[in-house]
Amino acid sequence: MTYTKKSPFYRAVNGEWRDKETTRAEILSISNYNVDFKKIREDIKNQTIVRGVFTNNDTAWNIQISRNGLEDSVKYGFKHKDTTVYNMLYQLPKLVENSILLDSFISERNNSNKAYNTAFMHKLYGVCRVDDKPYLAKITVEEFANGQSGTLMRMYNFQDIKIEPIRLIEFTEEQLARSVLKGSNISISDLFKVVKHYDNDFYINHSEQKSQELFSVLGLQSSQGLNILDPNVIIHQSRNIVKGMQKENNAEQLSFFENSTLEDTEVEIPFAVGDEIDYGERHYTISKIDKEKNTVTLLDYNTGWYPISHDEDLSMVIAEFEAVREKEIAGFVNIT
Repeated sequence: MTYTKKSPFYRAVNGEWRDKETTRAEILSISNYNVDFKKIREDIKNQTIVRGVFTNNDTAWNIQISRNGLEDSVKYGFKHKDTTVYNMLYQLPKLVENSILLDSFISERNNSNKAYNTAFMHKLYGVCRVDDKPYLAKITVEEFANGQSGTLMRMYNFQDIKIEPIRLIEFTEEQLARSVLKGSNISISDLFKVVKHYDNDFYINHSEQKSQELFSVLGLQSSQGLNILDPNVIIHQSRNIVKGMQKENNAEQLSFFENSTLEDTEVEIPFAVGDEIDYGERHYTISKIDKEKNTVTLLDYNTGWYPISHDEDLSMVIAEFEAVREKEIAGFVNIT
């Protein structure tokens, strides 16, 4: 099965079929690590919480887990007084590998944590049990242009959703309710039901909005109807958003993705290529990291007609970045 047919945009045109899919996804059992906010952040910093690039089995995407995505997930847990998400982070590589793509939407330029040229945000789901209690694992994946007519995938954040009482969901088979509680796998059709029931943001709970979004992607008026669309080009038309973004920017603007990698950095580097940071008194995009030369290339778009890039000492930028982060965390804790 190709990614094209799994795309929510394709399914919006041709009819939802994953709600009937019998393929089974693994249910992970996760221990209670009994960690608090301070401990989980220490384990992120020292990479006890694993980072790197992991392949999702459902889509064959190579998805990067970076420190920014982990920190954002921890802030979510702290804000909602939810330590379950802390426990899940220790098994995040397996959750990324086993999660199922069920939703996508066009990205809005509304958060500085997103990479420049972000085109889509994708939602991948799985079921897991934490301390023998069932939860949905919800992984948001950011898809952004790599400057070479392609895209890269990075985990934007991670959330959990408690799915009890599970008796409220009508499963395909009566035994599957117990399977979620005690079994080792779940069909995608039943995962779909769980997501529909418990995630209010799931696309099928906003079907009209998703339809309008689809027409916007394809450049059509809703009155033209779905029946005129060629299903073989839907996802390719969607990806034209990325190409359009590249054409709107000059070559120098896009060059920050070239000759770079999503390979995870060592513990002392808390940001990655494509991240936006404040340094000194200006706002920059990270365009290149050279660990051997101990330099980081910063791209400044707020200079007038053309963006300007320059190199800074990597250690100095890291030190200031960490200081700002600690102040933000301290302020976040005091506010909440």
